[in-house]
Parts: sequence; structure tokens; C-alpha cells
Amino acid sequence: MSEARQQASVPPAQPQPMDPRFAQFPRALATHSVTMRLGEVPCLLVHPDWQSKRPMLLWMHGRTANKELDAGRYLRCMRAGIACCAIDLPGHGERSDAHLQSPAGTLDVIAQAGSEIDGVLDRLCDASVLREAKERARAAGAFGEIGMGDAAKRDATPDHASTELFDIDACVIGGMSLGGMTALARLCSPHAFRGCMLECTTGWFEGLYLPQRADSGARPWPVQHDAARVRSLDPLGRLAGFAPVPLLAMHSLSDAVVPWSVQRAFLDALRTHYARLGAPPSLIEVRTWPTTGAPDEHSGFGKVASEAKVVLVEFACRTLGLAIPS
Repeated sequence: MSEARQQASVPPAQPQPMDPRFAQFPRALATHSVTMRLGEVPCLLVHPDWQSKRPMLLWMHGRTANKELDAGRYLRCMRAGIACCAIDLPGHGERSDAHLQSPAGTLDVIAQAGSEIDGVLDRLCDASVLREAKERARAAGAFGEIGMGDAAKRDATPDHASTELFDIDACVIGGMSLGGMTALARLCSPHAFRGCMLECTTGWFEGLYLPQRADSGARPWPVQHDAARVRSLDPLGRLAGFAPVPLLAMHSLSDAVVPWSVQRAFLDALRTHYARLGAPPSLIEVRTWPTTGAPDEHSGFGKVASEAKVVLVEFACRTLGLAIPS
């Protein structure tokens, strides 16, 4: 048999079974998603086409959750042309640890995750990492889902992997609850993020963790954190290093875990900081709801979840210079 006929007789590669972590994902999202470790950090990577350089969202979930939670956020971003990198916080998801998921471990999570963010972004520019990610996306069926012709499919194979799929210079950072606290702590040091998106979180750590000392009106935290360490991480006390960027804060006014009053106090201080630097306080956008029906009015946005995702994606598009989906 000739070599040409031997090649012709080889059946085409079949998509691999769906990653069980994506069982709750819509198929359109699952086929464009891969999980892999960037360094020691387990990440979920979502890309609109796995071919072109795209602006991106770096997202961090809340305590006791994982990176696959809330697929709707990633699907809407993908459809708007935004790539996503969601990380498992230390002690969560693929690197589960009971202490780090407990109320006692929150400061450890913030400190460790904050030190990992830049390394994750650096690896998203690594050609070998992108080749591996693209191979996994191909196996999941991504290139068969996006309607490319044969030539485009050939160019989209791992051997033709672009070294620029995730535009880390056009990146919005964000997170929910503990993930949002980590994002705010990271923004107190020099960075290149274009903006920040927050859900049910606060940048006043002392007001949340040491409410009696701070006279914040929050209920006592379940454990007593070391006051000096809280202050060392607290964004409210580190605003001198916080470069003004567009920021979206979404919150339930009835949040029983992170009271709105604690986040409102931080945002008021942040507006003053922006104004002092000559930046318009209007860079800070706030969206609140009296109630959402979510557990403790904190875990997700319940009956307004779809509305919240629309607000988030529209903010991301404006910040990144993309057309807002109709």
C-alpha cells in the first residue's frame, strides 16, 4: 500500500470525551474550555476561537468554590470576544485544602493568590503553554464548532499555535468575595490591568475581619485574625499604591457575609483617592440590589443573576474597547 493510501486510511481524530468538570457547561462553552496548570496554579482557560489574540478577564472565585463555578459568566464573555482565565484559589478546586477553605485561612489565600497572579499571566504568553492548551481545545472539538474552512482549521492546529492568544496588556481582573478581595489587594501594587470587576466583596479588610476594632458594624468574623497581618494586606490602608482604573462593584444590599456598608466605606475612600490623583470618581461604577434571593444574599445573585452578568460583560466591553453585544 502506498504511503498516500496509508495516510488516507487513517481515520480522522475524534473529539475526546467532555472533561467531567464541564458537565454543567453549555456545549458551546465546554468545547472552547480547557483546564491546565500554569505553574502550580490550576486554571480554566476559555477562548472565543483559539486562533487570535483577544483581550481577557482574569477571574477569581469565592471561598469554598472553584474556578468552574458560574459558567454563564465565561460564556457571555466568550460571546463578546473576551478570553477568560479563571484560577482555583489556593486550597480550592483541584488543590483542595480544608484549612484554606475555612474562615481561618482567608488571609493565607489572599497572600498566596496575590503572589501567583503575575506568574499565571506570564505563562499565558509562553508558546509551549499555548500549544498544549490549543491541543486540548482541538481535542475537545473547538475547531469543529467555530465553522472554519479546511485551510483555517489547518492553521489553527497546535503546530501553528500563535504566541499571542491572551492579551495580558488588555486584561481586566476580577473576583467574587474572597477572589475580589485578592484582586483589590493586588491592585495596590504596580500592575498593567485595564480595570477591575467585583462581586459581593470589600477592600476594607479590617472592617470585615476586625469589625469591633474598626467600628464597621459588621458581625464578628468566625475567627480572630492577627490585626497586624490584616492591616498589612488591607487595601484601604494601601491606597497610595492603587493606580486609578475603571472599577465595577456589584453587591446585594442585604449581603449577610460581606455587608454592603463595609464595601461602601471602601468605595467612598477609593473615590476620594481617585479625585486626589485627578482621576474622575465616575471611573467607579456601582450596581446594587435590595435583595437577590441568593444564599445569604451573598453566593451569586439569585433572581438577578442574568442581569448581573449583562452588567459585568457590558462593563468589560467598555473597558476593553469592544462593541457591547446587542
